[in-house]
Amino acid sequence: MGGLSPGRMVVVGSYCPGNGTISQPWTQQGFSPCFYFTLVPTVLLSVCLLLGALQYACYARFGRAMEPKHIPRSRLYHAQVFLSLLLAVQPLGALLWQGLAAGPLYGYALLYGCLSAGGWGCALGLLQLEHTRVLAQDRTRGHGTVLLLFWALAFAAENLALVSWRSPLWWWSLGDAPQKVQFSLWVLRYVCTFTLFVLGMKAPGLPHKPYMLLVNEDERDVENRQVGPPVPRRCWGGGCRGAEVVTTTGQCWVIAVVCEVSILLGKGSVGPTGSLGW
Repeated sequence: MGGLSPGRMVVVGSYCPGNGTISQPWTQQGFSPCFYFTLVPTVLLSVCLLLGALQYACYARFGRAMEPKHIPRSRLYHAQVFLSLLLAVQPLGALLWQGLAAGPLYGYALLYGCLSAGGWGCALGLLQLEHTRVLAQDRTRGHGTVLLLFWALAFAAENLALVSWRSPLWWWSLGDAPQKVQFSLWVLRYVCTFTLFVLGMKAPGLPHKPYMLLVNEDERDVENRQVGPPVPRRCWGGGCRGAEVVTTTGQCWVIAVVCEVSILLGKGSVGPTGSLGW
């Protein structure tokens, strides 16, 4: 790839290169890049915006902020954030490189860069929303359907590019520097979307249990501390009740013995005339 000249200007070409049109999705043994890079970001952004707006509305109306002590401090969650940021910035960097160094900037590439950055930015916002808020009656664990669907579609879209393996319109031949750069960017997207999909199934940024169960456990712990521990009693089976009966019976026998001794001592102390003997 050659260096940039100081006076290099961005040249904006037509929407599709050559004589291609977006109405021809399959050409020369593969997908048309113009069709592919128009369809993929449009679908991803539409899913994230439309379904994400519904999820945000539900969280705003029926959700609550999670207590900081229940929010996991996970490095894998920070990896999710970093990869999402990287995928949001990557199409803009590729757009800048293509416009300044790789030749004319076609309309489909400009659309792909803007829509892709918006889609991954929207996904990052939903990731942060699920990390800090929770639905009040939600007793399940894991990411919502919108994020999981978005990551699955993004990874599937990168796999869909393999269908055009033999097409000369793609970068698989690695014939020049621009094709090598585009192939490297595809590998980066493939690894990032696969990692995000796997981490999304694990959900490292969410509590290890449903949030409402954690709240109920905290409330039970507070009630137990306020009531205090019960008085320990050494009992086995029904032994406590039997021990109480035995204790009461023993006390009665002691009282009876004391009374008998007192009566006998009283009789021995009284003389024949009825006077006391001392």
